[in-house]
Amino acid sequence: MRQYQGQQTFHSFGKSEEETVARDPVAPGWQGDLALDEREIVSRAIHFQSPPRIGLRYAFDAPRSDIVDFRYSEVGMRTTTGEDEWGCVWSKLDGRIESSWGQVIAHPLESWGDFEAPDPLDQARFAGVSQLDQYPTKYKAGSFPFPLVNRLMFLRGTKNLMMEFYRNPTELRGLAEKVLDFARGVVKAYGEIGLDGVWFGDDLASQKSLLFSLRIWREFIRPWYEELFRCAHSAGLDVIFHTCGQTRLILEDLAEIGADALNLNQPELLGIDWMRERLGGKASLFCPVDTQLIGFISPEEVRERAVTMVNSLAREDGGFIALCDEGGNHSTVPGSNLVAMGEAFEAFRWKRMRVS
Repeated sequence: MRQYQGQQTFHSFGKSEEETVARDPVAPGWQGDLALDEREIVSRAIHFQSPPRIGLRYAFDAPRSDIVDFRYSEVGMRTTTGEDEWGCVWSKLDGRIESSWGQVIAHPLESWGDFEAPDPLDQARFAGVSQLDQYPTKYKAGSFPFPLVNRLMFLRGTKNLMMEFYRNPTELRGLAEKVLDFARGVVKAYGEIGLDGVWFGDDLASQKSLLFSLRIWREFIRPWYEELFRCAHSAGLDVIFHTCGQTRLILEDLAEIGADALNLNQPELLGIDWMRERLGGKASLFCPVDTQLIGFISPEEVRERAVTMVNSLAREDGGFIALCDEGGNHSTVPGSNLVAMGEAFEAFRWKRMRVS
């Protein structure tokens, strides 16, 4: 059985490492394997190589986080307000949900025609990567939202895309190859920059089911992701894959084709027991307290759910990264609940994993 040494009541959230070492009765054990740097702890957790503790990721507090992110910049001319470099025009709910991606309201390929993807190797994309130099010991992930299926939706329109699998598969494969070429270029550059992993994100399901049939998944989409993951591994990068919704039917497939870690922000929709039984040991799990619950429960319940996840999903050989402030830029999540989640996960920073 997995246990964590130390007092479960201690929280170092909001404290510096020096303050924590001074106050935490467990901290004098901060020797040997607990002294591994953040990069090594995260890498061991991802690859089931027995890290001394769980990994901790803060999206909005890089000094505290074991993982820091870099996202390539968009380049190229825009002719319409809200237009991205692919020619997709976006509308966003300003002032309500800070992190809203918005939605595409004009698709450049609503009708089939000539299309060229942006240049993935434009050096202006990677000009900001030097910001990571201030974190030499941390695990560095290259963020890559919408690498494939969501990008195809934005380009063609969701309704059109779903029909093209059946009525124009040849044209669709050609468009997907252009999107994949762009992704290959960015992934290769991330590897050459010296990042540790690439963090892809495509949402593939509603609350109840996949957006496509399993036949479409197996014939089209799974091979596309397999190629993308192979490219990332060839570049020396770990593959972290984010997806939301009821994706049970394909999560084991994603692990099988090369996803080293799955970022799943709705663990209670999927079922924590199901995740442990079906995904444990196959892919590391990057999770917060369920993002669709955290805004509607008490801080005490947030803490309980966070501890339950660690005790259920973290293994002796690794496999769990806590997302300590996920939802921190959503106006629907009370600040007290975000603090409670951070404190609950942070309490495991100094807890050495052992088998008894």
